[in-house]
Amino acid sequence: LGRCEGDCDTDVDCGTDLVCFQRVGGGGVPGCGGDPASDEDDYCIRPQDVPSAGRPSLPISPNAGPSTGATTSQTTSSTNFP
Repeated sequence: LGRCEGDCDTDVDCGTDLVCFQRVGGGGVPGCGGDPASDEDDYCIRPQDVPSAGRPSLPISPNAGPSTGATTSQTTSSTNFP
């Protein structure tokens, strides 16, 4: 997935030099404009766009093993760039 695209579950789902921003209860996507397509989707963003308070969930190493909560289908949604 590219910048400001989702739905990601881990950093591995995102392109080079991007991280998966895990949103809790919806909200905006740092570094991306527009309204997210869903309050449940998580989005790929640049590490420098992560708020200074940190990520709302534990960071996931790009070397992490397979996710135990994998889904059989993946949707792609994106926010508008400013």
